[in-house]
Amino acid sequence: IRELGAELPRERDRGLAVTVYFGKRKGSASTADLSTSAVRETVEKACAIARYTAEDPYAGLVEPEALAREIPDLDLDHPWDVTPERAIELARECEAAGLAVDPRLANSEGAAVNSQRQTGVYSNSLGFLAGYSATSHSVSCRLNSTVSVSMLPRSRNSSWSVRLNRSLTALSFGVLVRDQ
Repeated sequence: IRELGAELPRERDRGLAVTVYFGKRKGSASTADLSTSAVRETVEKACAIARYTAEDPYAGLVEPEALAREIPDLDLDHPWDVTPERAIELARECEAAGLAVDPRLANSEGAAVNSQRQTGVYSNSLGFLAGYSATSHSVSCRLNSTVSVSMLPRSRNSSWSVRLNRSLTALSFGVLVRDQ
């Protein structure tokens, strides 16, 4: 990341999606406002949609005996408390490693570090209640070549990415993997 182009956008998205069933009629609504009144309004909207939706023979709740009772831990949640300063360092390392791959890679359109965490909770009127959290992390950069992509041999006509391990404990840009 070049000093003049360094940006550090930071987002925190939150939201709620509700699906209701009235027999074989389904209604869904969502909101980013998690206040009590907005949640209540979202549920009311989902109910209104369900009341006026045509019946779907495949919609509705599963039979109670078919509900999952034991939910396995799928090991999907690996939070990464990367500081903004460390994220900038990682982006710079990624860009430098990418540019070092081939002298025809002349410059970069920038590098990015992304870290996301999602939590979902599922509940129904049959007594089912379960949730999970999952994370996704990436470090990437977009490199520009001094030659046209069509001039590169077929095996070189592809993009590069860094594969990260789940725990991010051994992050290294020494090995770049070409996407096929």
